[in-house]
Amino acid sequence: MAVNPVILRAIQRAYRHGHADLPTKSLEQVRHYYYQHPIEQLSAHVYEEHAIKPKVSLRIYRPSMSKSTGKCKPVIFYLRASAYVLGSIEDAGYFCHTLANSLDVNVISIEPRLSPEQKFPEPFLDCIASIEYIYNHHPQLNLDIQNATIWGESSGANIAAALCQYLASEQVNFISKQILFYPMLDYSNLNEYHSKRLYAEGFLMDKRLSDWFLSQYVRTVDDYEDIRVSPLLADNFAKLPKTLLILAQYDPMRDEAAQYIERLRDAKVSVHGLCLPGMIHGFLWYAPRVPLARYAIEYAADYIKNC
Repeated sequence: MAVNPVILRAIQRAYRHGHADLPTKSLEQVRHYYYQHPIEQLSAHVYEEHAIKPKVSLRIYRPSMSKSTGKCKPVIFYLRASAYVLGSIEDAGYFCHTLANSLDVNVISIEPRLSPEQKFPEPFLDCIASIEYIYNHHPQLNLDIQNATIWGESSGANIAAALCQYLASEQVNFISKQILFYPMLDYSNLNEYHSKRLYAEGFLMDKRLSDWFLSQYVRTVDDYEDIRVSPLLADNFAKLPKTLLILAQYDPMRDEAAQYIERLRDAKVSVHGLCLPGMIHGFLWYAPRVPLARYAIEYAADYIKNC
């Protein structure tokens, strides 16, 4: 299937405005380029903010129209797409607010510090500290953390998958589901993926740009093979939670995600994959104008409710 026409026009417009040259720009120039397209924000500050450590906080979005006010409700940990270097916790507000109300759950937005100001593993450790904070304070916060879900998109999905492996290795098993949208799962050079060659340029997440983002995140090339950076390289998948992966046809990372599905199946983990035709990496950005992108969100929400 051809690229969705709305997304195709956005791709063409981006390249006309210099998208292909981003890897040659400074960090400030790259950030400025992306900040020209702001994300819709909440009209009111309907969240609770908790400081985890200096310059690291999380936000809890509670359902505002719940019929069971005061009842302890389930939790979704949310990790946004940041390419490790872009945006702020503000960018997740509108979506977290909407998700909390639509599913009648508490959505916890986890926000690690950005790179390159903080290199790996510091952002990953920020996320661990945030989850530990919720785990240790959930009674006071009136949160039901049993059968919690972790939801990540793009770089956020990379960190979400790594967090699930870390928690499994520590025998902490309160995460029952992981929802991964177009995750980056293998940055190493140990495996070659057809999709990375096929879609290396022309679909926004060009190889040069992806490599640039990663270079801001890691300290050395040795980090590429750390399972906290490339979770597909882990030895053991057996104790991971139920998993939904939502992939895109024209995503360079598509095939590594497909291999991750196979690794989970081999480990007898309940896993479901959905590859959306005509979509590219980051297609949720176009959800207001692309029905199939909205369907993906609804599909993930139904998975949380029914699986």
